[in-house]
Amino acid sequence: MSVNVMIPKPFTAFEKVSLIPEEDYKQRVSLLRKLVKGIRVDIMPYAEAYTQTLFSRGDRRIFFDKDINSDVFVYHMDSMDVLPWEFIKENPSEAEGFIKGVK
Repeated sequence: MSVNVMIPKPFTAFEKVSLIPEEDYKQRVSLLRKLVKGIRVDIMPYAEAYTQTLFSRGDRRIFFDKDINSDVFVYHMDSMDVLPWEFIKENPSEAEGFIKGVK
């Protein structure tokens, strides 16, 4: 069995939801392992979940600003007035035009 942490992504109902704290993750993993004894369970490491969340929700500052607090993008998106991806247009007709131009 394979289990992954829910990674909140932009443009979904979960875009402002925080990644679960590491302590909660550890408790849930421990409980799951007790409940499914005898079954092989592959669980996404917490560091990987953190990194995926940061990359999916961060902006260019995570690469260029050494003083940026990456936890803001992982745990505190609800405190941001403007989300890093709000400049991206969600208009499907524009996306279709782009895809046609690439072909």
